[in-house]
Amino acid sequence: MKSKKGISSSAISIIIILGLIIIFAVIIIPYSTGMGQKVTEAINTKLMSRIGGVESIPLPQIIKSKFTTGKVFDAVIKITPEPPACIGETLEFSAINSKIPAGLYFTEPGGTGVFCKWDLDIAVDSNGNGIVDDDIDSTECTLLTDKASNNINGTEVKLTIQVTGEVEGSGSFMTTIAKINTTIACACDIPTCLYKLTGLKGQLIKDNSISTLELPRNISVKGVHINTTIEVFSASDEAVRLDVGNDGTTDWCGQIDHTRNTLIISDPSSSTCPRGLADSINTYLAGCKTDICKIPITWYTSSDLKIIDVRIPYTIKIWP
Repeated sequence: MKSKKGISSSAISIIIILGLIIIFAVIIIPYSTGMGQKVTEAINTKLMSRIGGVESIPLPQIIKSKFTTGKVFDAVIKITPEPPACIGETLEFSAINSKIPAGLYFTEPGGTGVFCKWDLDIAVDSNGNGIVDDDIDSTECTLLTDKASNNINGTEVKLTIQVTGEVEGSGSFMTTIAKINTTIACACDIPTCLYKLTGLKGQLIKDNSISTLELPRNISVKGVHINTTIEVFSASDEAVRLDVGNDGTTDWCGQIDHTRNTLIISDPSSSTCPRGLADSINTYLAGCKTDICKIPITWYTSSDLKIIDVRIPYTIKIWP
């Protein structure tokens, strides 16, 4: 029964129920797109035109969630070649092994995805703000630099990866630090090296080419770092193999990345070639009878390469 001064109780109940349904439907709309506020305004306008005097309904703002650390998001520094490095040696730093959320990719700052920040020496305040470990020396996720290998006492490098853009977890970041161990006991072709290598820098490498290392037999090789540029790329076969001593055994193997114009050859190589260059050269030196040993290295590659730098960190053997 309708009241003389208003609306029947059943009509009021229906309005209340409809109002609750409308409010619930609006709340579940994603407010990050801005649609929620527009729908709210439309509902308020409609209600005011029908029954009058209804105030705007304040709706909650949805805040983007952060990622939990140590699960799908973790910063990892990959250094090539692996330390020890020679003083002033060019090293490759990469965030490629970092764990990033599914569906996201590495990007530049300001993009959408995960961007990288490097502080290449956390003991040096390069931006002059009084904080030593917040410098941004590079925003590339993979970079080549000699900056981190100039400190004989070792340099600590910091990587920060951060989610950016209109995605879940935007603003989340992870950091990690790696120490670069360096040594002055190196064989290379520059004056600062204790032992001078000759005849390697600038050599053009084709399939079955032979490079000859001349090393003293009283050393223990700790690593072999050969930097090359890709002069002619062969898409039919991207594999590269090296044979130390020309004994028919593969001592290093890897793949050329066609998106890069450089290839760094160093231990460790692929798991399918477990011997490694350093161990194979030390085995060769152990059987050498002269003070200076000539060690042949045979290359197997369908692409043409050019050697631009060779660094071999070592220690001196103490003979019994």
